[in-house]
Amino acid sequence: VSVLRTVLVVAVIHYFRMKTIDLLWEKYRLVDEQRALADSLSHVDDLTGLANRRGLQRSAAVELDRCRRTSSPVSVLYLDVDGLKDVNDSLGHEAGDATLVRLAQTLVTAFREQDIVARVGGDEFVVVCPDADRTEALELGASARELSSTTQISVSVGLAVWTPGPQAP
Repeated sequence: VSVLRTVLVVAVIHYFRMKTIDLLWEKYRLVDEQRALADSLSHVDDLTGLANRRGLQRSAAVELDRCRRTSSPVSVLYLDVDGLKDVNDSLGHEAGDATLVRLAQTLVTAFREQDIVARVGGDEFVVVCPDADRTEALELGASARELSSTTQISVSVGLAVWTPGPQAP
């Protein structure tokens, strides 16, 4: 009887131990999922869904390293929306936000899938084009500017091209 009682107590303890371990693993999994979600959200612009400055830095660093290893050029376009303050002042911030969202969609359409499109400031966007030399970057930039003008958005565009060599970008 005492052996049976001891076995029963050990079985109950083992059962609760296993349940506790299962609950702890489930909590750990949920915390890990929430941490991953928070990390991904901290790299995305809320309004446009594009990468934000932090997301751009993370993605661009990977691409720059790859281009350095493969001796491929990298082009960077900097776009600034012209007159967004006037839109916000005359039509309201909702209209300004809609303008930014339209431009973001236009940029995603205009550039290649491998290009990194990011909103880095209020009306500032950056596009990193790995493996794009000056000619290709100019074509991509012209295409983006053309598409943005069809959506009644005027943008100023700057371009920088890095060709691998002894100097880091």
